[in-house]
Amino acid sequence: HSLPQVASTFSSALFARLVTDSSLKGTGFGATVSLVESPCGAGYYNLSSGQLEYLKSPNYGSGNYPPNSKCMWMLEVPAGKTITVEFQDLQLQDYNDQEEKCPDRIEVFDANLKSFIYEGLGEDLVFRGKSTHAHKSSFYHGVRNPNAHHIYCGKNELPATYHSAASKIYVKFQSDEASQDK
Repeated sequence: HSLPQVASTFSSALFARLVTDSSLKGTGFGATVSLVESPCGAGYYNLSSGQLEYLKSPNYGSGNYPPNSKCMWMLEVPAGKTITVEFQDLQLQDYNDQEEKCPDRIEVFDANLKSFIYEGLGEDLVFRGKSTHAHKSSFYHGVRNPNAHHIYCGKNELPATYHSAASKIYVKFQSDEASQDK
């Protein structure tokens, strides 16, 4: 038997469950649980004083991000205000044409995303800040709502600035088990 790989949480809580059946009996398990600094930094930013925050992938500036990384940030401003996300750098795995997905990606979405999806907005993949569908814009300029969910991947071209429609957004970074970048 081999030991499982080290598991990390991406929040301040961990739930472990032991599941057994009646087929074989074992001696149980032992695990060490410890507090470590989050590779993603703080998970919540209240931007009410107008300050800028710099979100970054784990190891950004000192090396490549690790495989199977997951980071989630919530950013919030006072009611009646909105948030913009302007990328300074983007070096992720490119879009996979065969699987039609971004293996490593950043997702930005409004906290009230559910209502936008029901209205039929925000479901389109945005690649390098542009919609993958030539007939659709990466930013909705109508009077109701912008696209509420953008997914970014790729390199060498910065995406368009994300403009929220809500006072709270989520930013999620996720990498797969394959090659990594910045």
